[in-house]
Amino acid sequence: MELVAGGSLQDRLARGTLAPHEAARVGRGVLSALRAAHAAGIHHRDVKPANVLLRADGTPVLTDFGIAALHGSTSLTATGALIGSPEFIAPERIRGHEGDPSSDLWSLAMTLYVAVEGHHPLRRATTLATLAAVLDEPLPPPLRCGPLGATLTALLARDPADRPDPDQLDRLLAAAEQGIDGTLGGSAFAPTRLDHTPTTLNTAAPYSPTLPTASVPASASAVERPGARRRAVPVLLAAVAVVAVLGVLAWSFDDLLRADGRQVTAGSTPQTSSSGGAPVVPGSPVAPAAAADLLTPDGVRGVVDTIRSATGNATLTQLVIYPEYATARAVTKDNPKHYDNLTYRAGKVTTKPGGILGTDEKPVDLARIDWTLLPAGLAKARTELGVAAPTSRHLVVDYGWFADEITLRYYLTDAYQGGGYVSTGATGKVLKIAKSG
Repeated sequence: MELVAGGSLQDRLARGTLAPHEAARVGRGVLSALRAAHAAGIHHRDVKPANVLLRADGTPVLTDFGIAALHGSTSLTATGALIGSPEFIAPERIRGHEGDPSSDLWSLAMTLYVAVEGHHPLRRATTLATLAAVLDEPLPPPLRCGPLGATLTALLARDPADRPDPDQLDRLLAAAEQGIDGTLGGSAFAPTRLDHTPTTLNTAAPYSPTLPTASVPASASAVERPGARRRAVPVLLAAVAVVAVLGVLAWSFDDLLRADGRQVTAGSTPQTSSSGGAPVVPGSPVAPAAAADLLTPDGVRGVVDTIRSATGNATLTQLVIYPEYATARAVTKDNPKHYDNLTYRAGKVTTKPGGILGTDEKPVDLARIDWTLLPAGLAKARTELGVAAPTSRHLVVDYGWFADEITLRYYLTDAYQGGGYVSTGATGKVLKIAKSG
């Protein structure tokens, strides 16, 4: 066993983020170790910053195979248990699909995202909320990853078949290490998330370090795993990948109970500089202005009116308002048991098929809600939750599962993952206060 005295990537990130080319170099080293493990039929299942050790020269060693699984073996824990760190578990593993080596690659991509961006984009105040976000929340494309951004966006696709395979990933990381936007065959990976300009950047608290139990040097020889190649990764015809900017998102823990549909919308995205900051539009010396805050009475009214106009007054069972955009569930006209996912952004509404409505979902009469009470609701949430400086905030409007009436749940999270939600009725009466921690 090699003695690695340089500390973990987790320790390194406590002193500051990595530059994109540094993260790409670490990624290639960890990928080499994963390919060697996968070729032996071993899946790591817990790739994260604390489990990547750094030698004195900066080269990585993937460690802590304590919860690794042999391909085809039985579970290491009781039935129904979840193995791994919630914020780094691939979506398909949360859904119960084990045994795909691509799950480790997803975890690697999230590790690199955290290393460059300095925060976890889907980490929430509770484990359950984090799992729900990993399952279905739109992924905020990276702000600071530069040439690494498109590669991470492609690798963090929720469908394993849409991710680059190990050979493709190695070439993409090699290109990013040299400061080149990752492309395959002259085409760039297509970011699959929505674009917008955030008003805040969420910075999560440091993750707790994990003691290593065993290690595989990242320089281990890479052996191609057997089996059929996964189907081709979708690509754009553009020559350069562009990276979007998404606002900080949060997800309510009860949304996990009805995570039966996906909410993914494709869109072109503005390019960002490798040093982060405001998005830069090619050919324009001025970054676009930040979007108006939708978490205001006028903002919500505008969203509701636009959705009504775009859908022909479709029946909604849920409306979620973020500062920069909004989502909704609309009952389909052809089948009252089905719903579509609606996304509002910059005055436009896009529609994607959703899924089957839950038995507890009921129509929400938005006309009954007094939106002038929204500022007071947000202020109440700040006071009751003790969140003076929220880094993420959103409002969920639906027919409350804990109260037989329309509810408005104000969610707030701060940089230390404190927060929770305050639920009120349509007229502002407080119904429930749920604090994290």
